[in-house]
Amino acid sequence: MTKSRFYLYLLILCFGGLVGLADARENSKWRGYLIDRLCMKAVKDDPKPQDFIHHHTKSCLLMSACKKSGYTLYTDGNWLMLDEKGNRLVIKVIKASTRESEFLVEVEGRKNKDSIKVSKIREIDQEEGAKKQ
Repeated sequence: MTKSRFYLYLLILCFGGLVGLADARENSKWRGYLIDRLCMKAVKDDPKPQDFIHHHTKSCLLMSACKKSGYTLYTDGNWLMLDEKGNRLVIKVIKASTRESEFLVEVEGRKNKDSIKVSKIREIDQEEGAKKQ
């Protein structure tokens, strides 16, 4: 390999890494259902956890042990853990909600592997949840 080709490959690798780094720092949005981590453990390996998730109740989400375990967002077949700020925001959203189950939300923040550093959470309705971003 010539020196010029080597430098070209090196430049391409560096540029690609910078683009990926920039993407990781931008906020994104996800739509999905809230579930506490304690209950999530019971259905995480279930190939179809949606029935449980859709019937997961407000009273369960607000139980002391469930609140202490933290919260996750179930979206597109994936479980995304929410950070401490996200957990605090979830409690506010759930308490303010008139729903008794099926907590569909939009979460804004930065993803890092299987967790989200949350900046905003808002409850959404089924129609809004069905819209593609």
